[in-house]
Amino acid sequence: MKKVFVFLMVLGLTLSMSVLAASAKSNGNGNGSGKSATQSEKSNLDSTTQSEKSTLKSTSQPEKSTVQKQFKIELNEQKKEITKQNSSLEEQKLMLEAKYQELLASGDTAGAEAVLASINDLDTQMATLQAQMKQIINERYMVTKTMYSEEELQQFDSAAALIKQMYADASTLGAGSVTVKNNLIKFEAPPYIKGGRTLVPMRAIAEGLGAEVIYDEATQSVTISKDGKVVVITINGSTASVDGVPVEMGTTADVTCGRTYVPLRFLAETFGLEVNWDGENEIIDIGDGTTDGTTDGTTDGTTDGTTTTTTTTNTDSTTGAL
Repeated sequence: MKKVFVFLMVLGLTLSMSVLAASAKSNGNGNGSGKSATQSEKSNLDSTTQSEKSTLKSTSQPEKSTVQKQFKIELNEQKKEITKQNSSLEEQKLMLEAKYQELLASGDTAGAEAVLASINDLDTQMATLQAQMKQIINERYMVTKTMYSEEELQQFDSAAALIKQMYADASTLGAGSVTVKNNLIKFEAPPYIKGGRTLVPMRAIAEGLGAEVIYDEATQSVTISKDGKVVVITINGSTASVDGVPVEMGTTADVTCGRTYVPLRFLAETFGLEVNWDGENEIIDIGDGTTDGTTDGTTDGTTDGTTTTTTTTNTDSTTGAL
């Protein structure tokens, strides 16, 4: 009897240990609250966090193409519309001013005063448009800043300061001051006006025009090719070769701040593009043609020693040549 009792106790302990082992195994490797489930939840959380970080990164760093599209669709169209309105008002003002002088000459002072009031009203409207244009230019600059890092902007400003030290008669243009076919051009160093001409870093503007650029260190010359046209410019030379024919550029190509600068008007017009200068806001737009109602508003020395200015926003013939 004693042996039977001992046997039953041993059997009971064995069964109890088996149950405990099975339970531990289930908690450790099953689908309950064991270690495997905790690792799975952590893995899912890490995956979600990485996905959120990736999404945040992609939305906080817009690509250059997005910036260009924003400028082209919004800012440039607004600028064109304001320029057209301003041009129309200027035409009306010219006619009224002629009428005003006629009335004064005829002795009709009452009529002259009425016309003068209309002229003053046009001046007010034009001032409003100019304020709107200033706002657009400010927005244009803010868009341009997204194309630069802080370090690049500092280098740009340092180059501008150096140019002013090098050339007492030079005035620099800001970042975002030049567009080619509605696209902002990113310059590592600023364009500048000197001696009646606007000079720009050659590589940036040539590539903005869609041209290929090759530099020959042995001859100190740059070859620019686009649509079968080949232009060769020699550093410190004032004559370029266009398809083998010598052409005067109006000023020399030189090296400033470690970059080759060339006259903007020469390069743009050589490739069949038109240049529109806004002297009031110091911006230059290059395109296939003036389709926005403006004229080629630049001051440019001609062969007879005269200068011409036809900009709709500035009539100062002493600045802004290209």
